[in-house]
Amino acid sequence: MNYSWRKGTFKFLLYSSTLLIGTSAPVQTLATTIDQVNQSAQSTLQRDYITTLQEYEAAKTAYQTVKDSYDDALNEYNNAKTAADDAYTEATQLKTDLDNLKEPYEAKLLVFEETKKTYEENRAIYEANKTEFEKQADEYESIRLAYENEKAEYESTKATFIDNQNAYLAALASYEELNTDAEDKRAAYELVREDYETKRVEYEKAALAYEDIQSAYNEAKKAYTSQLASYNTQKGAYEKQLEIYTTTKDAYNVNATAFNNAATTYDTLKVELEAAKTAYAGVKTAYDQALGDYNILLNDYNATKDSYLAEKTTYETRSAELNTTIANYESKLASYDAIKENYNTTKQAYETALTNYNTLSDQLATLATQYESQRNAYEAEKLIYDQKTASYEVEKTTYDQQKSAYDQQLADYTTSLISYEEKRTAAEAIMAQYEEGSVEYATALSTFNENNTLYNDVSTKYQAVKAQSDQLTTQFTKTQTAYDKVATDYQTIATSYDTIKKQYDALVVQRDQAKTDYQKLESDYNAISASYTQVMNVYTETKTDYQNALNEAQEVSDLYTKAKASYDAVLADFTSGLDAYTEIETEYNTALASYDNANQKFENARAEYDRLLLEQQKLKAELTQLKNDLSQAETSFASLGETLTATQNKFTALETQFTETTAVYQTVKGQFDVANIKYIAAKEAYSITQAAIDKAAEIYQDRKDEYDALAAYYVGVKEKYESTLANFTTTSASFETLKQKQAAHETEHQAIVDEFDAVAATLKTLETEYDIVNAKYTEAYTAWEDADTTYKDAAGKLDSLKGQYATTLTTYNELKDKYELAKEDFATAAKPYEDALEAYKNAVTAQATINDAINEMNNVLAEFPEDKITQDNVDDIPAILTAWQSKYDAAKKTLTDELMNSWPIIEEYQSKNDAYNLSSIASAGNITNVYGPSTFKEDLDQYLKTADEIMKDNIKNAEAYQQYYLADNVFQKAFLDYKAGWSSGNVGDPSNDYINTWQPILNSLMINLEKQEAANAFVPIGYSIDDLYAMNTEAVWIAFTSTYKSAVEKAIIEATKYSSYLQNVADTWTAAKEKFKAEIDAFNQATGNTITLGNRVDPIPTQAKGMVDGFQKALDYNLQKFEELPFSEDEGVSIYEWITYYFGNFQGYTGIINGQQLINTVTALPKFSVEKPTMEEMVVYEITAPDIPPVPDMPEKPVEPEADLAIPQQVTPTAKPENLSIAPTSVSTKDPIGVTGIDLPVLTTELPSTPTQSVEDIDGVETVTDVEKETEEAEESIAPEAPIELDDLEDVTEVDPLEKPKEMEEAPEVTAPSTPNLTAPETVEEATKPVEKVIDLTDPTDPKMAEAPIASAVPTAPLSLVKPTEKPKDPVTSTVTTTRAVARTGATTLPNTRSQRKLPNTGTEVSTSAQSMGAFMAGAAGSLLFWKRRKGKHQK
Repeated sequence: MNYSWRKGTFKFLLYSSTLLIGTSAPVQTLATTIDQVNQSAQSTLQRDYITTLQEYEAAKTAYQTVKDSYDDALNEYNNAKTAADDAYTEATQLKTDLDNLKEPYEAKLLVFEETKKTYEENRAIYEANKTEFEKQADEYESIRLAYENEKAEYESTKATFIDNQNAYLAALASYEELNTDAEDKRAAYELVREDYETKRVEYEKAALAYEDIQSAYNEAKKAYTSQLASYNTQKGAYEKQLEIYTTTKDAYNVNATAFNNAATTYDTLKVELEAAKTAYAGVKTAYDQALGDYNILLNDYNATKDSYLAEKTTYETRSAELNTTIANYESKLASYDAIKENYNTTKQAYETALTNYNTLSDQLATLATQYESQRNAYEAEKLIYDQKTASYEVEKTTYDQQKSAYDQQLADYTTSLISYEEKRTAAEAIMAQYEEGSVEYATALSTFNENNTLYNDVSTKYQAVKAQSDQLTTQFTKTQTAYDKVATDYQTIATSYDTIKKQYDALVVQRDQAKTDYQKLESDYNAISASYTQVMNVYTETKTDYQNALNEAQEVSDLYTKAKASYDAVLADFTSGLDAYTEIETEYNTALASYDNANQKFENARAEYDRLLLEQQKLKAELTQLKNDLSQAETSFASLGETLTATQNKFTALETQFTETTAVYQTVKGQFDVANIKYIAAKEAYSITQAAIDKAAEIYQDRKDEYDALAAYYVGVKEKYESTLANFTTTSASFETLKQKQAAHETEHQAIVDEFDAVAATLKTLETEYDIVNAKYTEAYTAWEDADTTYKDAAGKLDSLKGQYATTLTTYNELKDKYELAKEDFATAAKPYEDALEAYKNAVTAQATINDAINEMNNVLAEFPEDKITQDNVDDIPAILTAWQSKYDAAKKTLTDELMNSWPIIEEYQSKNDAYNLSSIASAGNITNVYGPSTFKEDLDQYLKTADEIMKDNIKNAEAYQQYYLADNVFQKAFLDYKAGWSSGNVGDPSNDYINTWQPILNSLMINLEKQEAANAFVPIGYSIDDLYAMNTEAVWIAFTSTYKSAVEKAIIEATKYSSYLQNVADTWTAAKEKFKAEIDAFNQATGNTITLGNRVDPIPTQAKGMVDGFQKALDYNLQKFEELPFSEDEGVSIYEWITYYFGNFQGYTGIINGQQLINTVTALPKFSVEKPTMEEMVVYEITAPDIPPVPDMPEKPVEPEADLAIPQQVTPTAKPENLSIAPTSVSTKDPIGVTGIDLPVLTTELPSTPTQSVEDIDGVETVTDVEKETEEAEESIAPEAPIELDDLEDVTEVDPLEKPKEMEEAPEVTAPSTPNLTAPETVEEATKPVEKVIDLTDPTDPKMAEAPIASAVPTAPLSLVKPTEKPKDPVTSTVTTTRAVARTGATTLPNTRSQRKLPNTGTEVSTSAQSMGAFMAGAAGSLLFWKRRKGKHQK
C-alpha cells in the first residue's frame, strides 16, 4: 500500500477505500470536501450566483447559533488554561523550528540519493544509445551514397530511352501518313485497272476479226492499183499538161475580165477627180492662214502645261509615298494596340491582385496589431498569475515539509494506538465478565489500572500528535485556499490562452497565405515590368512613325497647294485656248471635207491605175504563152479518152469492198481508242500507287526495327528502375528510422544534461541546508531536555473544547466558503453579460465585414459579362471570361476569408449569449439566437456552393458559345471557298474552258446544223468554213472525223480532271457541313439548346458526274452517225456540204456549273444569358442587461482555543549529502541526409501498321491499222479552152495635202490628298511595384498549473475504560450489576428504520480521528478526480 501511495495512483484510493473510509469523516464531510474540489476544478463554468447567495444567507443564520454556544465554552476554558502554557513555550518553539528544518532536509536528501541513482542509470543508457546511433548513421551514409550513384545511372538511362521513344513516335506518325496514302491510291488504282481490263478484252476480240477482213481488201486493192497506175500515168502526163495550161488560163481569164471591167470604172474615176480638185484648191487657201495664228497660241499653252505636269508628278509621287508611310504606320499602330491591350489586360489583373493583397495585408496588420495588444494584455495577466503561482509554490513547499514530519509522528502514534486498542479490547472483555459476575472485582480493578496506565501514555502521545495535526490542518486550510485561488486563476488564464492561441494560429495561416500571394505578385510584377519595357519600346517606334507620317502629310499638302495653283493657271489658258481651237477646227473640218473628197477620188483612181497597169503588163505576156500551150493540150486529150473506159470498170468493184472494210475498222478503232485511254490512266495510276507502296514498305521495316530496339532498351530501363526503386525504398526506410533515432537521441541528451544540472544544484542547496539544520539540532536538543520535565502537567484540558471548536470552525469555514463563493460569484456575476456584450460588439464588426463581402460577391455575380458573349467579340471572349473570373475568385476568396475570420466571432457571441442565458442573472426577455436568419451559415455555404456551380456552368456555356461562333466563322469561310471553287474562273478551270472550249469542240457538229456558216463552228477543232469547202475527198473526210474525235477525247480528259476537281470541292463543302453540324451538336449538348442546321442541296456532284457522261455519250452518238453515213466522193460535194446537208442530226452537250447558291441556315441562336444567384445580408441582435443584488457582510470568525500544549519530541542528527556523479558526453554531431525517389517512363504500344500490298501491273493494247484506200476512180479529163483579150489604160495626178490643227490637251486635275485622320498611339502606365507587408507574430506562452496540497490524516484519540465499581454484598443471592456505556465501533443488529441505518465503511464514524481521516481521503480523492478531469495536462 505504501508503494501505491507513493506513486499517487488513483487505483490505490479505489482498492483501499474499504479500509480508509471505515475510519474517515461522515458522508456529509466527504461530500462537502468533494464539492469544494469540484467547484475549484470547474471554476471555468459559471456558477448560479442567486442560488449561491441564498445558500450563504441560510448558512449565516445557522452559524450564528453554533458560535454563540461555542463562545460560552471558550470563556470557561481560557480561565483554566492561563497557568499551564508558559512552561512549554520555549521548548516547543525550538522543537518546531528544528523539525521544520530537519524533516524537509531529510526528505530532500532521500530524493537526492534516488535522483543520483536514477541519473547514473540514465547516463549509462544514454551513452550506449549514442554509440549505437552513430554506428547506424555511418552505415546509412554508405547506403545513401550507393543509392545516389545508382539513381544517377538510372536517370541517364531513362533520359536516353525517352529521347529514343520521342524520335520513334515522330517517325511512326510520318510512316502512318505514307501508308494510309498508299492504301488510298491502291484502292483507286484497282478500280481503274478493272475497268481497263474489261475494255481491253473487248477490243482484242474485235481486232482479230477485223484483221481478216483487212487482208482481203488489201489484195483486191493491189490489183486495181496496178490498173489505175497505168491509166493515171497516161492521164497524169496529160492532166499535168492540161493543169498547167488550165491553171494559167483560168487565172489569166479571171484577171483579164477583171482588168477590162476595172479599166472602164477607172475612166469614170478620172473625170470625178478633176472636178473635186478644183473645188478643194479654193477652200485650202483660207484655212492655211487661220492655222498659222492658232499654232502660236497652242505652243504657249503646251509650255505652261508641261511645267504643271512636272509639279503634279512630283506631288503624286510624294502622295503615293505618304500612303505607303500611312499604311505602314497604321499596321504598326495596330500591332502596338494589340500589344498595349494585352499589357493593359495583364496589368489590370495584376493591379486587382495587388489591391486585394494590400487590402488583405492591411486587414491582417490590423488584426495582428489587435492580436498583439490582446497578447500583451494576456502576457501581463499571465505574469501576475505566474507570480501568484510562485508564491503559492513557496507556501506549499513549507506545508509539504511540515506534513512530512507530521506523517512520521502520526505513524509512530498509530502503532502505539493499535497496541493499546488491542489491550483495551481484552480489558473490556474482562470488564464485561466482571459485570456478568464471572470475574472478581480485584481482577477487574487490576486490569483497569494497568489499562489506564497504558491509556495515559498513549493519550500523552495523542496530545502531541493532535497538536501537530491541528497546526498542520490550519496550514493545509491556508494552503488549500491559496491553491483554490491559483486554480481559479489558472482556469481564467487558460481560457485567455486558448482564445489568444486560436487567434495566433488563424493569423499565422493568413500571414503564410499573404506571403504566398506576395511571392506570386512579385513574380507577376517582374513579368509585367519586362512587358512594360517591350510595350514602351514599340510605343517609341510607333510614335516616331506617327510623327514622320504627320510631317510627310504636311509636305504632301504643301506640294498639292503648289500644284493646284499651277493647275488653275493652266486651266485658265486651256479654257481661253479652247475657243480658238473650236474656230480653227470648224475651218479645218470644212477644208478637210473638201480635201477628203478630192483626195479619196485621187487615191481610188491612182490605186486602180497602178493595179491595172501591172495586171495589163503581166496578162499580155501570159496571153502569148497560153495560145502556144492550147495547141499541145488538145492533142494529148484525144489519146487519153481511150484508156479511161477500161480503168473505170475495175474501180467500181473495188469501191464496194473498201466501204465494207472501212466500216469494220471504224468500229474496232473506236474500241481501241477507249481501251487506250483507259490504259494510259491505269498505267499512270499504277506507277503512282506502286511508288507509294514501295516507299511505305521500305519505311515500315525501318520503324519495325526501331520499335524492337526501343522495346529491348526499355527492358533494361525497367530492370534498372526496379533495382533502383528497391534501393530507394530501403534507403528511405533507413533514413526515416535514423531521423527518429536522431530526434530521440537529442531529446535524451537534453534530458540527461538537465538531470545532471539538477543533481549538482540540489547538492549545493542541501549542503547549505545541512549546516543550518545541524546548528539548530544542537540548540533544540538542549531545550528538549529542559522542557520534557515541565510539560506533562498541562495535558488533557482541551478535549471537550477542541471538539466544539472544530464544529464551530467547520461551520464558520463552510460559511466563509459560501461567502467567498458568493463574493466571487458577485464579482463575476455580470461576466456572462459583459462577455456577451463584448462579443456582441465584435460580432457587429464581423457582421459588417461579412455583409460587405456578400454584397461584393452579389455584385460580381450580377456583373457577369453576358452582353459581351457575342460573335463580334469571339476572339476576346477568353480574355473577358478570365477578367471576370479574376474578379469572381477575388470576391469569393474575400468572402471565404472573411467568413473564416469573422464567423468564429459570431459563434463566440452565440456561445457567450448562451452562457449568459444559462446564468441566473439573465434578463427574462433576452434573445436566444444572436443572428438572423437562423440558417444563415448553412444558406451562405449553399450560396457559395451554388455560386461555384453556376459560375462553372456560365463559363462552360460562354465557352460553348465562343466555340460555336468560331465554328460558324469557319463554316462561313468554307462556304465562300466552296463558291469560289465552282464559280467562273475557279482554280480547276481558270479560263472557263468548260464553256468556252470543251463544249464548243464537242458541239461543233450540232451548232453547224443549227446556225451553219454564220457560226463558223469548226474553228475550235482547227477548220474554217473555207477549209471545209475546199475538202472533198474521203481521205480528208477520215482526217476530219479523226481530228474531231481526238479533240473531243482530249476535252473529255480535261473534263474528267475538272469533274474530279469539282467533286473534291463538293466533298470539302460536305465535310465542312458535317463538321459544323458536329459543332452544333456539341453546342446543344453543352448548353441544352436545340438549334439545327438546315438542309440545302449541293448540285455540284450531279453536274460533275453528268459532265463526263454527257460528253462521252454525245461523242459516241456522233461517231456512230459518221459510221452510218460515211462521206462519198460520188456525191461531188465538199466536206462542209456533207456534214451540213446530208446529216439530219448530231448530238451535243450543253452544261453549266452552278453550285449551291445560299449557305445552309441555322435556327435562331438563343441569346446568351446566365443565372445570377444572390445572398441576403446577416443581422446581429443585441442582448438585454441584467439586475444583480449584492452579498451581505460576513460575521466574525470563532476564536480558536490556544492549543499549543504538546509533548516535546526527542531530536536526532541528520546525514551530510555527497555527490559522485559525472557529466554526460556531448550530443552526436552526425546528421543524416535524405534521398529522393525516381519514376518509370511508359513504353509506347504504338506499332507501325502493316504496309500496303503491291499492285498488279497491266499490259497495253496494240492498235489496228486502217485500210488505205489509196485508189481513186479514173476520171475523164477536160478539153482545153482559149483565153480572152485585154483593154488599154491612162494615168492621173494627186491632190495637195491639208495640215490638221493640233487640239489642246486638257491638263489632268490634281487630286487633293485624302490623308486619313491619324490616331496617335496611346501610352501605357507602368505597374506599381508590390511592397511586401511583413507581419510579425509572437506565439503566446502556455500557462502552467500548480499542484494541489494533500491534506494530512487526523490522529484518532484513545478511549479509556470506565473504572469498575465494587458491587455491594447482599445477603440475598440476587446480585445487582451496574454498567457504563462504552463506545462501540459497530452494532450487532440492524436498525429498523431507514433514518437509523448507516452503511458500513461509508463515513459513519463519529470519532474525531476517524472524521479527520475521512476528510483527508475525501480531499485526496477529489483532487485526483480533478487532475484526471484535466486530461493529463498536469500530473502529480
